[in-house]
Amino acid sequence: MNLTCRILIVLFLIFSVGRSYGQDSTQRYALPEFRFSAKPELMFDAVNTQQLDSSILNRYSTDNIAVVLSENSAATIRSYGVAGISSVSLRGGNANHTAVIWNGFNLQDPLNGGFNFAQSSSNLIDNISIQYGGGSTVYGSGAVGGVILLDNQAAFNRPFTATALARTGSFGMQGYQLQFGHGTKKISTRLRLFHHQINNDFEFENVASIGHPTQKYLNAYMKQQGLLYEFYYRPASNQVLGSQLWLQSNFREIPGNMTIAYQEDLEEHQHDDWLRWGLNWKKTGAKVNYEARTGIFYNRSTYVNSLIDLTSHNNSFKNTTEVMGTVRLLKKNQASLGIINQYTVGLSDNFNNNPTLNSSAIYLAPSFKFGKKVTLNTSIREEWYNGSLTPLTYALNGKYLFYKNWYLCTGFSKNYKTPNFNDLYWNGAFASGNKNLESEHGYSGDVGLGIKQHRNKLSLQHEVTFFQSSIQNQIQWIAAGSNWSPRNVKQVDTKGVELKSATTWSITSKTALTFRLNYAYTDARVTEKSPEESNDVLDKQLTYIPYYQGNTYLGLEIGNILIDMNVQYVGYQFTRSDNLEWLDAYTLTGAGLQYTFKKHDFKTSLFGKMNNIFNTVYEVRQWYPMPRMNYEIGIKLTFK
Repeated sequence: MNLTCRILIVLFLIFSVGRSYGQDSTQRYALPEFRFSAKPELMFDAVNTQQLDSSILNRYSTDNIAVVLSENSAATIRSYGVAGISSVSLRGGNANHTAVIWNGFNLQDPLNGGFNFAQSSSNLIDNISIQYGGGSTVYGSGAVGGVILLDNQAAFNRPFTATALARTGSFGMQGYQLQFGHGTKKISTRLRLFHHQINNDFEFENVASIGHPTQKYLNAYMKQQGLLYEFYYRPASNQVLGSQLWLQSNFREIPGNMTIAYQEDLEEHQHDDWLRWGLNWKKTGAKVNYEARTGIFYNRSTYVNSLIDLTSHNNSFKNTTEVMGTVRLLKKNQASLGIINQYTVGLSDNFNNNPTLNSSAIYLAPSFKFGKKVTLNTSIREEWYNGSLTPLTYALNGKYLFYKNWYLCTGFSKNYKTPNFNDLYWNGAFASGNKNLESEHGYSGDVGLGIKQHRNKLSLQHEVTFFQSSIQNQIQWIAAGSNWSPRNVKQVDTKGVELKSATTWSITSKTALTFRLNYAYTDARVTEKSPEESNDVLDKQLTYIPYYQGNTYLGLEIGNILIDMNVQYVGYQFTRSDNLEWLDAYTLTGAGLQYTFKKHDFKTSLFGKMNNIFNTVYEVRQWYPMPRMNYEIGIKLTFK
């Protein structure tokens, strides 16, 4: 499709929807539940969306989001050990193929396209949702394999609340959390602070050394501290203005792997600081809902390596502004129209002249309901990126309630990912970017069967989904002599199955049993490669993408006592592109106990956790050891 045709199609769709805007009424409609990231409901009808509810987040309030996702979803966590980066792969995609959306804003690092989930504390988030499958039409570049949505929620009409938490555990772990909140009819405000540190000085078996000696892991200290301040103002029952400010400082030492001898005088660490500020406005009407947001995001990263006398600064600044309107048509149907602009500056020692990128996109998402059983969602997007148009993207998904609480769902989408700053502008001693790179693009589709039912004391939801995707033009860094440079050379085809199951049985008013199961089979193979690579990599599984993985959770709540257990299984993972080396499969088991008692306006919770209780020896990345059995205990005080 040529440029003229694409522009005419988009303009026609905009004009068609724009004519309906005049039907709005001055009648006010109250917001039933206040959230600023409502796109899954508006544009996907929550098809292939997994919600991690408050019970899960409360259980994992002392953990980072990487732990939450690894034990409660079908996502693959790719980690460089206890002190390394932890990223998420959905449906076999790369780390930069998973968009991370916080209150409507994309948090992917503009420089490398990634996001470190190990640096984000779950106690700063109120809702986590996983949108499986491509979402480029709604969330733009990077939403190829799926989307992780992190939301905060206002709490109007709630009295003053204060919470304090302290915990300690193995390997010098210490953590503290404070939270203060208050809500009136028109104003809601909350402040959350946290501090976490751990030495990670555990003993491990060095399988890379002769005789497999037992050694202590060194130079793996981590410290994180930050705050989140939220302010919401409701001038009328049908609109809310909200502001969220997230400040955080992260320090981590970078340990060597098992093959590198420890050097006592070596100093290698990284300091990451960020400022994330978002301003959101939302209004509901009789015919039209409006949303607008703008945000500022500043990342500062400093890497130090005393062995090579290197101090490297890699910073970025990004501004995102978006407006969206949703028109209700013929009672059951609706159409959302949005415009978004992102302006980014790369501030790195490895860039020349602080390069900038500007992108603007427009998207349209009509949604239709046919009776009470059929929902059809469509969307289309065009983006102007760095002076040129990206490929036109589109998506279609639907849901059919065919028998009582049983449903079928299906989806198809065209997706893309634009090059990041490092791909385009990196200029180092042995590597250089490529300004002629094109966007990655591809397709994804899925079909699923599920049931969602609430009957008497039993609540359940089970869903199985079959998916397939293909990504062409993938960017890969390739060595040309002594210099590395990125090129569009790779294609990956993926297929697989996801199973998500959750059941809660309310035995009595004070006793409940909860069981959850997540499973994924992922076959992700390289079907096109660079000329410099061996043919042995063709039709081989991607590295660090297990064929099989799953997790289960079993919790029993009896009055003020909660007893639970979780089991996580990760199948073997290849560590070489030709699949000649791999990491063994492993199973991790954890258990927890919590006792809560109340007196007047105070509630006290005592909790404890045991992780890896069977002392499993395993690696998540080749030659990077992981701790054996370890514990955590703590106390949480709440005043209302």
